[in-house]
Amino acid sequence: MTVISEVIASHIISVYNAMEEEAEELDDLKIYTGSLSKLVPALGISMTFYSPIFRVLYDAGYCALGDRGGRDKPSTVILIRSPKKDELMALTSVTDRPIVSVLTRLESLESSLGGMSIVGALKEIEDRLVALEAKERKSNARAKKQT
Repeated sequence: MTVISEVIASHIISVYNAMEEEAEELDDLKIYTGSLSKLVPALGISMTFYSPIFRVLYDAGYCALGDRGGRDKPSTVILIRSPKKDELMALTSVTDRPIVSVLTRLESLESSLGGMSIVGALKEIEDRLVALEAKERKSNARAKKQT
């Protein structure tokens, strides 16, 4: 059991703020897309802090990993709520159970969504993507006929 120090708390806030600055808004969600392993050292933070920073961000419900990146593939992180220093200082990092109760995490998630249905939002995005792809195929077919 490790108590979160002021140094780790400030690193957590710095990483979250950096992701938030680069995040794009999509249907009232802030989504960061980029390399997490490059973001941390770019902020002047040692990679030894990488795991504790993201463990707290995910376990305490500040953000959620949408898609884990890789060498040539960026990570996608959904930003849920901004961490506050006093709140972080009260947390204790435990490896065998979540930092914040499931109820607290659920309440935070629900309040950040504003009643939006995730399933409905994903369905809407899928429908839009399918429509765009169909439109592009038609456009490409017309372009081929003209040449």
